[in-house]
Amino acid sequence: MTTPEWRTVLEQQLKQHAKSSVYSFATASPAPHVRYVVHREFSPSHLLLTTTDRRMAKTRQMEHGAAIAWLFPSLVQVRLEGRMILYPSPIPFPNPPATTAEEDAKTLADSFPKDAPESDPQWWEKKRKELWDGLSPELRASFCRPKPGAELKDDPNNWIDELVSYEKTKDALARAWENFAVLALQPESVEVLDLGSKPHKRTQWTSATDAPRKTEVVP
Repeated sequence: MTTPEWRTVLEQQLKQHAKSSVYSFATASPAPHVRYVVHREFSPSHLLLTTTDRRMAKTRQMEHGAAIAWLFPSLVQVRLEGRMILYPSPIPFPNPPATTAEEDAKTLADSFPKDAPESDPQWWEKKRKELWDGLSPELRASFCRPKPGAELKDDPNNWIDELVSYEKTKDALARAWENFAVLALQPESVEVLDLGSKPHKRTQWTSATDAPRKTEVVP
């Protein structure tokens, strides 16, 4: 699969500015919501991958799509809009029960072309495990705490500080893994605005992951 030009531009910026891995992530449900997340990596089909807690409000605020915005020290802005993917699906609150991860992976895989690695249900579970293994023990522990956004009713000093593969944290590890999810943006349009160049340059791509169409526009 050919790498889209916009991805090359974005990867160059990330390589040059290693500390700029955090971007703003906006959704509408229909009210607007925005938060900051950490870019983890790209998928083979050019999805932008990050991670989240399945219980968070944002997992139920993505039905109208989402937008990502980056501002790099080079004064290059990168903006992406598209379809949001969550694996496994959000944990319903309070009912009904969630679907299984296996069911979610099959449904998700069926939405990709047969020649895409993401069309294999096992790809999603494997990637979820890889991203989980890359988290610090402190960040893993955040996934076994009470539901994010819920009223604080217990002392945070009593929460588990870190999660490692020890027998004494077995139950907490299971709870944390259940809440852990992969969050992906499948870009449909991308825009790069370079305010560090003279003259300024602004480029747009549509059909961003499938035969992107490039247009130079007025900054």
